[in-house]
Amino acid sequence: MKRLAALAFCLIALTVLASSSWPAPAEYQVRTIAISSTVRCEVTLRPDRAVNEPTYVTADGEWKRLEVEKAAAGTSFLLPGDAAGFTIILLDRPNWLALPDTEAPVLKAATIGDMALSPNGATMDAGHFFETPSRLVFTVADKLNPINSGALTVLIDGRQVSAYGGKVKIDQSADGKHADITVTPGELPKQDHTVSVVVPDATPRRSTLRLGVAFSTAPLVANAGFEQANASLVASGWRYAAWGVKEDTKWKTIVAKGEGRTGSAVKMTGIGGSLYLIVGQQSKLVAGQTYIFSGWYRSEAEGGCGVSLCGPVEGDLKQQYVESPKLENVAEWTPFSWEVTAEAGHTSFEVFVWSKGKGVSWFDDLQLMPKE
Repeated sequence: MKRLAALAFCLIALTVLASSSWPAPAEYQVRTIAISSTVRCEVTLRPDRAVNEPTYVTADGEWKRLEVEKAAAGTSFLLPGDAAGFTIILLDRPNWLALPDTEAPVLKAATIGDMALSPNGATMDAGHFFETPSRLVFTVADKLNPINSGALTVLIDGRQVSAYGGKVKIDQSADGKHADITVTPGELPKQDHTVSVVVPDATPRRSTLRLGVAFSTAPLVANAGFEQANASLVASGWRYAAWGVKEDTKWKTIVAKGEGRTGSAVKMTGIGGSLYLIVGQQSKLVAGQTYIFSGWYRSEAEGGCGVSLCGPVEGDLKQQYVESPKLENVAEWTPFSWEVTAEAGHTSFEVFVWSKGKGVSWFDDLQLMPKE
């Protein structure tokens, strides 16, 4: 009767710490018994349960030998006093399992496409790609125990890689302590992405490495045709401003629906006073890279129009502001192209279209591409 009362306060769960998401060596499976209990309880298991160096973990995290009794009725043990509350028990401890082990696997190397990444934190920013990278490769290792490849997970933007038609391949060393994880992303939409990887080891408590790679395949100029705008006719992703404003400055910038080369266009109107009108957007440029900023325009502004690039002041680094040659006034839609280098050292940039003086300038169908 006392045993039944004690068992009423025990919650026992038998688990195998491995899964079949990817083929995992059977020898790296760890079968555990998790016990939550407020009292010492006796547990009896089927007689066919294998027993090898039975071990349990104390409330303080110390691994100790567990005393068990084998009989025809089964294998039994009394829960040790220092295991009350919650414990994990290994009846059949694998010979390869090193305990204690509280250290997670570590990232040794990472690449995206042909570019090596620096393992410098939980999430590595790989920057901008015009096409989805063909693959990402992560090399991980553990000093003491094998990597539990069966429980390893890879997600792109919170979804399974297979949702995009992609694949994950794991090449694990013979001792299990080293693995190359190759991710083929599949077809990704043109936007910002994060690849998240969770790599547990094969210990009962699964010390886990969590890492990620952020990258973008979004266009360097969003809403480049000015087709998306709010009720105030402000183009989504763009900001409107006038530089050097004085008391007599009067201006108006809108998205002009139906006035574009294709659909809408941004329309800057200088009305009076000091006029340097700009429409700008933050862009994920790579410092030191040369780009071609192109598109279509027409203008009747007194001071002409053009495009520009700005890298802001950062610490001791001075602002980079470079402006294209003035685009001459034209009545019909005319293509333009300007080559510019994003200055080394800056971590952010903004691109602009501009119009000076009284009169109107329109821009449409912009594009920003790296120079090949």
